[in-house]
Amino acid sequence: MINLDASDLFKVTLKVTLLLLAGRTTIPLLLRYFRSTLCHDVPTVGSSNALLSFLGVFRFWHDAVGMIQDGNAKYPGRAFQLPHPDRWIVYVTDPELIREISSMSTSFVSLMGASDYLFQVQYTGLYQDQQVVNLIRTRITRTLPTLVPKMCETAAEFLRETIPDTGNGWATLPALDVMSECASRITARMFVGSTPAHDKEYTRLCIQWVLGIVKTSILLNSAPNFTRRTLNWLFNPLPRILDQATKNLTSFINQRVSSLHEKSEEEESNETLLDGLLRLNNDRPLDTSLITKKLLSGSFAAIHTTSNILTFAILYLASRPEYIPWLREEVSTCVRNGQWTKSSIESMVRLESFLQESMRLSSVSAVSVLRRTVQPLTLSDGSYIPEGTILLASSLPAHRDPSKYPNPDAFDGRRFHTEEDSLTSPSLAYFPFGFGPHTCPGRFIASSILKTVMAQIVLHYDVKLDRPARPADCWVGIMSFPDPSSKVLFRRIRDEHSDWL
Repeated sequence: MINLDASDLFKVTLKVTLLLLAGRTTIPLLLRYFRSTLCHDVPTVGSSNALLSFLGVFRFWHDAVGMIQDGNAKYPGRAFQLPHPDRWIVYVTDPELIREISSMSTSFVSLMGASDYLFQVQYTGLYQDQQVVNLIRTRITRTLPTLVPKMCETAAEFLRETIPDTGNGWATLPALDVMSECASRITARMFVGSTPAHDKEYTRLCIQWVLGIVKTSILLNSAPNFTRRTLNWLFNPLPRILDQATKNLTSFINQRVSSLHEKSEEEESNETLLDGLLRLNNDRPLDTSLITKKLLSGSFAAIHTTSNILTFAILYLASRPEYIPWLREEVSTCVRNGQWTKSSIESMVRLESFLQESMRLSSVSAVSVLRRTVQPLTLSDGSYIPEGTILLASSLPAHRDPSKYPNPDAFDGRRFHTEEDSLTSPSLAYFPFGFGPHTCPGRFIASSILKTVMAQIVLHYDVKLDRPARPADCWVGIMSFPDPSSKVLFRRIRDEHSDWL
């Protein structure tokens, strides 16, 4: 998953050999711990036998979606358990159980506790601090009216630089790489400022940080607990990436510190996440590494989520070019004469419908609500859940429910066109950003990025696939990714919209 150079081979071989030898004595301990995480009142998908359940672990990494669907069909209205490499995890798909778990008090369940486990925070170093969450929820979200024009400018600039002008010909580009770089630049513009956003080294490091978090957490979650420290030591690139990013940003951070007190009231209202973090730092000694880690961690969700969703969506669009005229007509009307504003973006109901349908069929994760119990509790279905249990709510069955979505496995970009619920308004029939009081605080920012980039592409480019059909999404456990080999062909159109940003 993470490339190794030749000098690492001996070290890796030695450590893996030691792990295998250690496994002869630790496997009984592992089985004992694995059994201790089983909730005896909750049914399992597959065998609950400690040894046989490991067959379910192998299936989980290749077919978690199928296992969730099996649990939903086999145990309607009930919670059920799936085997992960080091523990049993409780899943719910019933709408009322999802509502119940989502609304539970923090005295019973913890969102951060579950997130820490899934992203292996003790090893990856992903900084999950309420300070960053509050700044994104309040300061950044409130400034979206001034941020959206900057997003549009940044997206248009990036696409012009990245997609070669071939006249009437087509330019072939790797879809995920392009969308990741675009999302990274826009996020850097919002969270740090214009200068880092145009620094290709910094935006590259942001993408590397995202990939490092995802790859390392998948690797560690696929291994028993007793191997994680060694695997982390062997394969985790994040300390090196953080060190490089800190060196890259230190000079800029110091400049921002010296200029903070000279800002006008209007400039203060347009502050970035970096500015907010520096103000909260007050008179404490400046730790540029910690500030950089907070910025990278705040950028993680924005880049990871939006780059994957954008790639899923552009692949649907490229495989169904009949939607392009329908969407382009709306975008050209909403931003007539280049009026790229928050209100014009929000008025693009056709584009929102297309994105909602893309997210319904291609989600970045099989779960949208995650919690960890901080004390024992009993669910309304009678399931007794011990302290320390991971609870996950999957949106997949709801998003494929034929009673709510006729012909649910077919893509219909007009499906949500007449619906009142928006991309950012969760319901128990549609909740890609979560549900309840802890719904993703960055969903409004993510929605603005998604619509901005898609609108720029729809208005200025024709697109098509490099193959006859849209490539299938790739799943690793509960995480979903676009096919990394997928390419999209772009062709710049020339009409009265050509000069509009």
